[in-house]
Amino acid sequence: MRNTAIMTAALIAALIVLIGAARGIGQRDAGDPFPLPDTDGCWMGLCFAGMRGTQIQSAVWNHPGLGFQNTLPSPMNYRVILEQHDPPLVVVLHTFGDGYALSWDWGVPDNPPLMRIGALVETLGPPDHLSGTQNGVTLHYPARSLNVTVYPDRIGLDWAYLPPDLPVYALIVFPPDVFEATADWHGFGWYEFAY
Repeated sequence: MRNTAIMTAALIAALIVLIGAARGIGQRDAGDPFPLPDTDGCWMGLCFAGMRGTQIQSAVWNHPGLGFQNTLPSPMNYRVILEQHDPPLVVVLHTFGDGYALSWDWGVPDNPPLMRIGALVETLGPPDHLSGTQNGVTLHYPARSLNVTVYPDRIGLDWAYLPPDLPVYALIVFPPDVFEATADWHGFGWYEFAY
């Protein structure tokens, strides 16, 4: 019975990964580098800590180079368009408490990923540590209060393969780093996670 539950969970996780991979197939890459959050937690000069609802909408709306669409069902989620990005890039901004997340909007056809994990590591250097779940891996940069989520094509319950061309799904900014480390960074390739 326990083996059946484990196999079912593994199958569900594999299906989630395959759906994500299918969405990513054919996605074009971003031409310009994605603007990463600053070390102070702000993004493109916008500091979301302490902002709520209409303040966030107004700040994004009035920011040069950003477009704003409030077409998402949650009042804490905003669709933001980096208009001066080549090509234009649509991200979802999700705010919570003193933090926020910027995620790749898979719902927009031909929307490029935020960036690739290889470009992230080249820009920020190696992460301090990693944590793995059944369907994703998070790279941790605690000095920047930054956690970066990726969804590998090859992943199991306690392992994943991280190639440099893997798309970055989300950038999560909030203090402190609340994820427990389950692996140390050793470059691109295979990882096993200790839980």
